[in-house]
Amino acid sequence: MQLSDGNHFRHAPEPVTLAPIGN
Repeated sequence: MQLSDGNHFRHAPEPVTLAPIGN
């Protein structure tokens, strides 16, 4: 998991993963 890669988790359809990272 790369927190620096904003586009990486953004493209991934994982609300559970991008929820904590996005906030």
